[in-house]
Amino acid sequence: MRRTNPFRSATRGEEPRDDATSLEDALFTTGHDAPSEEPVTTPLWRRRPPVPWIAAAVVAALVLGTLALVLTRTTTTEAVRSAAQGPPHTVLTEPVTSRRMAAHLVTRGTITTQGEIPVECTPAAGGGEGPKVFTRPPKNGAKITEGGVLAAVNGRPVIALRGKVPAFRDMLPGSDGIDVRQLQAALRRLDHPITDRVGVFGPSTQQAVQRLYSAAGFTPVAPGPEDVSALRDADAAVRAAKDEVAQAQRVLRAAANPPPEAEVIRAQIAVEEAERALAQTTSTGTHRRLLAVQARDARAALAKLRRGPDTSTAQAALARAQAKVGEAVATRNRLAVQAGPRVPFCEVVFVDALPATVVSAAADPSGGGDSAASGGDSAAAGGGGAGGDGDTGSGDAPQGSGWATLAPGKLTLEATVQPDEAALVRTGTKVEFGGDDGGPAGTGSVTEIAHRGSDTVLVITPTTPFPAERRGDAVRVSLTTATTAAEVLAVPVAAVRGAADGRAVVTVRDADGTLRDVPVTAGLSADGFVEIRSVDGGGTLAPGDLVVVSR
Repeated sequence: MRRTNPFRSATRGEEPRDDATSLEDALFTTGHDAPSEEPVTTPLWRRRPPVPWIAAAVVAALVLGTLALVLTRTTTTEAVRSAAQGPPHTVLTEPVTSRRMAAHLVTRGTITTQGEIPVECTPAAGGGEGPKVFTRPPKNGAKITEGGVLAAVNGRPVIALRGKVPAFRDMLPGSDGIDVRQLQAALRRLDHPITDRVGVFGPSTQQAVQRLYSAAGFTPVAPGPEDVSALRDADAAVRAAKDEVAQAQRVLRAAANPPPEAEVIRAQIAVEEAERALAQTTSTGTHRRLLAVQARDARAALAKLRRGPDTSTAQAALARAQAKVGEAVATRNRLAVQAGPRVPFCEVVFVDALPATVVSAAADPSGGGDSAASGGDSAAAGGGGAGGDGDTGSGDAPQGSGWATLAPGKLTLEATVQPDEAALVRTGTKVEFGGDDGGPAGTGSVTEIAHRGSDTVLVITPTTPFPAERRGDAVRVSLTTATTAAEVLAVPVAAVRGAADGRAVVTVRDADGTLRDVPVTAGLSADGFVEIRSVDGGGTLAPGDLVVVSR
């Protein structure tokens, strides 16, 4: 009998037949069930598998599902149990060590110099009202000795001398004051003799100044035309006054000559004759009185001749001439002094100590350039204004921001610390330092602990002097503030904790794993370790014992 696929018949528009198989039979019927006149093509997915394979598949599915359920329940239980128990218990320990402890203070410092003096003024001579330029610029790092030339501005020198008071005026011949006293002292140290009164700019001081300038390769400021003309007139006045004195002296000598002997004899004879005539007269009255007057005059004339000549008038004239000479000489000397060698303002700078090093130098006298001068503890060299002792200084001398800085001392290292840190430091404390830029490291010692306002500054002198180019470098400074006399027991800081009774304790882990607390006294702490000493009766500690640092 021919079987017809209902789907196929329907597709072709045919009515299904009554004897057609059901959909289930069609699905599970193969072409091997019965012979057919027309082969039936059935999709593989519609073919009915053998019954034994279906049973095996069902059993395998049940077994796999059961196994998966069992594994899932087991894994969940273990995870819950593990979460309930927490992470495994771990105890970290470190051994007790024996070492020599040293505490360090680490800070920052700057290489600098103390007592730096900025040079600000520039010589006025040779520059007029025009710009100031260096004809010999200052050299950074140069060492300046007493009498040495720091620089030259418009052809005029700036000479360094030792002194505590800055120059503040022109030092002219005839001036007097503390600045002249400093100048004379410096000239004497340079082997230039001074015979003037101390503090007075006299002739020998002028000569010494002349030699000072010559040794430096310069000449002092020359007198101007007006000074030369005034000095010439003063010389003429002195010569005229001296001629007048000479004439008065001649008159006096002439007036002082004794009278001739013959004149004296004649005067004696006149006296004798007048007395004789008076004695022999018998006349009375007017004639007798006349003879008496004649005898008296004769005696007076003889007495005058015997006393010598009257030179009072000649002496008075000579005195007046001599006074005039004195006035003329004083005027001439004053003008001569003013026209002689002098020290104009800013051609000499006084420095507290020499030799000194140029630690900063500018490119022009106004203070500008590649390197600006820095401030210091002292007043600016050559600073100040006019005045003093009746002389007028160069008050209008140009003042800049500083075209050079002198440092009398050597370069030192200064580090600022807190007051409580400074209490741990003593002079002589050893220091180690190193540059932030990998520059050369070195050692030194604290030579001064200075208090500047609210800051405490450690002044550190290096074992090997710093070169001039290291001025201003920032460095890292390390000081050893405390050390133990010998090796002590030490543990990490984390090993020491406080007990309930307030004592410090460390927990020791014995070889069998037992933990026990040992009371200790803590000492010096440094580099993450702390010195410990066990308390009497609280147990002992020895190098190698393991102490708990974390658990």
